[in-house]
Amino acid sequence: MRPRRPLPLTARPWRALAYLLVRLPLPAAGALAVLLPIVVGGWIGVAVALPLLVAYVLVAVAAAPAERRAVALLGDVAVRDPHREPDGPGTIALLRLRVREATTWREVANALLAAVLAPLDGLVLLTLTLGSLGLLAAPLLIAADPVAMGPWEIDSAGEAWFGCAVGLALLLGGAYIVTALAAAHAARVRALLGPRGDELRDQVTELARSRVRLIDAFDVERRRIERDLHDGAQQQLVALAMTLDLARIELEGSGGEAARLVERAHAQATRTIAELRDLIHAIHPPILAERGLGAAVRALADRAALPVRTAVEVDRRLPEGVETAAYFVVSETLANAVKHSGAAAVDVTVRLADATLAVEVRDDGRGGADAARGSGLAGLGDRVAAVGGRLTLSSPPGGPTVVRAEISCPPGGMLRR
Repeated sequence: MRPRRPLPLTARPWRALAYLLVRLPLPAAGALAVLLPIVVGGWIGVAVALPLLVAYVLVAVAAAPAERRAVALLGDVAVRDPHREPDGPGTIALLRLRVREATTWREVANALLAAVLAPLDGLVLLTLTLGSLGLLAAPLLIAADPVAMGPWEIDSAGEAWFGCAVGLALLLGGAYIVTALAAAHAARVRALLGPRGDELRDQVTELARSRVRLIDAFDVERRRIERDLHDGAQQQLVALAMTLDLARIELEGSGGEAARLVERAHAQATRTIAELRDLIHAIHPPILAERGLGAAVRALADRAALPVRTAVEVDRRLPEGVETAAYFVVSETLANAVKHSGAAAVDVTVRLADATLAVEVRDDGRGGADAARGSGLAGLGDRVAAVGGRLTLSSPPGGPTVVRAEISCPPGGMLRR
């Protein structure tokens, strides 16, 4: 293990100094607005300072996202923005939401606190920078004139070298002071500008809803493609196959090259129709929408290249997203078992009990399945998670491989027809 270097010999003090210098100018301007009534005095100072202070607060609130990102200069993760997206478009909707949010008023408090602390920050930085550099250069400066460092006047070589040592100590100690000061400001930014517990929950809820909306939109697009293929390309291919069949009948017995070409084209059209039908079923099987999950799972088992035993206990229609997610769990897992597992048989169990739909696919193959190897299980996990469920995989070397999805299905869905 490498020994840790002292703080002054690392990049942390330089990161801290950069952070303080980046964030200091705006609060310093606010500090001038705060101090102006004290300097000028009277109603004139207040009349001039108040608009300046309001302008500073507005600019500081607008610059709050930049202050959240500036924390990354310290090597930390930028502070998450807790603001919610407005429900409607337009500037009015955005302003109405921002005025009602507690985050906005915490940004106002942060701006005022930063303005109050700005003189202290500037004093610390000036003292550490000018003081340490002036003392370090004292042996060179006394060659011309005595050096005055506050109440201390350096006018001899011995005092100059002693001051140089003090300047070095101040420089090294300043590294710790600057780092601590930057950490304190970053902690203030996280406390005032970062998300609170309820805001984090709102963000998580909105992310979950947006993921569900994306998957729903994707399913709608899949069904549109399925309808276009079924009503367009498939019907045209069927018409083509019928035309070729009629041509084959007309040419029957001729024995010429044209008859053989028509026969080959008819066979190709028939195979293409079968492949297109399988593709349509893979995109969104009509049986799932018409007859429900149980019938769709049994249809998958009938078409599988392996013996599949099914046990379906679902007594009602489930929400469309749940049925679709469960169907694709079975479909994808069966496809993986056929392609990769070397299994001799597969068991599929679909059971609705205690308002939870449990889908389990078990094969007796060689095992060793890994969702990280691109088997499609990672995407299935995302799809199941989007409808409030979770997907688990157990596949030790030698088998068996068990894929299980559990999805919450509260009562109230449409009854099975």
